[in-house]
Amino acid sequence: PHYHEITHLVINYALKEIPLYTIPWLQEGTAVSFGGRWGKSSGVILQIGNFLFDQQMFTVDDLLTYYGFHSTIGSADFSYPLSGLFAQFLLERCGPEKFLLLYRSLSGSSDIIRNLSVNSIHSVIAKSAGTSWQQLDEDFHAFRKQYAFAGIIPGTTAQKKPVQRITSGNYSVQISETDSAYLFDIRLD
Repeated sequence: PHYHEITHLVINYALKEIPLYTIPWLQEGTAVSFGGRWGKSSGVILQIGNFLFDQQMFTVDDLLTYYGFHSTIGSADFSYPLSGLFAQFLLERCGPEKFLLLYRSLSGSSDIIRNLSVNSIHSVIAKSAGTSWQQLDEDFHAFRKQYAFAGIIPGTTAQKKPVQRITSGNYSVQISETDSAYLFDIRLD
């Protein structure tokens, strides 16, 4: 079964009154944190989210708004893992009842969802968690460390001959191996 999609159904059931629109990171992040995505377990997807944050490719604020999710981040390859990690943190921090209240608070009409600002979302989340946004942000970055190191070592170069080279259009990928890891050198020419 597609656990990600089943999670959407279960959340809608738990809400009893289904909102027409929910801020995308919370809707998809909740499904990722419970059901994974693309046939991968939630743990693997959350590790990818942590890796993306570690590499400073995106910030939490990039994720929070409708347009941040769809335009600043854009690709589901990035937005889903980031969303899943942040939603998992909020679920553990707030507990199930407050999390569902937060979910409802960040749901509404298309206009409402599209016009929520980063600051207004900070306020709603902080109120739900019973603390300041600054404290939540610090706590989140500590929380996400439990998903560190998925066997990806950025910025390393193998001393051995590559085992594979792949070129496609402007991209090139070189895969090398050591005794403990595979090393990927991905370049956009």
